[in-house]
Amino acid sequence: MIGACRAGISESNLLATYSLVSAIDLVNARTYAQVHSQEIESAIEENQESYDNLLETAELLSIPGLQESLQESMEQVERGETYSLDEVFGDLE
Repeated sequence: MIGACRAGISESNLLATYSLVSAIDLVNARTYAQVHSQEIESAIEENQESYDNLLETAELLSIPGLQESLQESMEQVERGETYSLDEVFGDLE
């Protein structure tokens, strides 16, 4: 709820959207957030990172042919059809 309020969602909108949330719940959430501000900040940052990772994955998977290419690559690895770094890059020294 704290993250939603920080994102600009009003308390009245939260109350209207989530029928099981009461005004007392919002007051309790604000009080908890004040007492446990570091814990709340960490949770919000962690959730944001997970969300960002999910968006990045969705973006990558939307590239035409990428899923098929990845599947084929995994099958090649399973069949042992791989090259060592030395075979690919040779002697770089």
